[in-house]
Amino acid sequence: GLLVLAFRGIQVVALTSTYGSMLAYYATDGDLEDVKSELEGDPTPEHLDEAVSRAAQYNNVAALKLLLAAGATFADRAAKPEWQRCPLNGGKVGLEFIEVVIAAGATPDNCPNSQTLIYEKVRFGQGDDAEIAKIVKALRGAGWPAEIKPDHAKQTPLEVATKAKKPLTAAALR
Repeated sequence: GLLVLAFRGIQVVALTSTYGSMLAYYATDGDLEDVKSELEGDPTPEHLDEAVSRAAQYNNVAALKLLLAAGATFADRAAKPEWQRCPLNGGKVGLEFIEVVIAAGATPDNCPNSQTLIYEKVRFGQGDDAEIAKIVKALRGAGWPAEIKPDHAKQTPLEVATKAKKPLTAAALR
């Protein structure tokens, strides 16, 4: 019994040092009962932020809904502004996740470092042309600019979509 307890203690320490909190860990794996249990423990705003970020990494919409209902936001409270990141930036973040975050009030103004979000979705987003076009429309509807690209990029989102032969995405960008 002591070995089991010792192992569990080591496991918890390893997971919290990797994920930031057990809530963030549970938000990745889809075990909603564990997420609910952690939420009952009154997590800090920082732990809620970490959990939203981890749910985004795994496109875990069900965990996201629980986190938002518990008061989570998408306003990343990382210590340095340059470390802050909008959870929608994740490569695996799909349309439903984006729609839930937008419905919860996400905008370019309150989702940190996300001005190039549409570029990122067009360039690196997962899904076919129709899916990316829907993502672009949802983001544009919430106020994200369609023409902004990162400083290092040579092409605009429209040029990327055109070159990748994504006519629906290109149309959504116009």
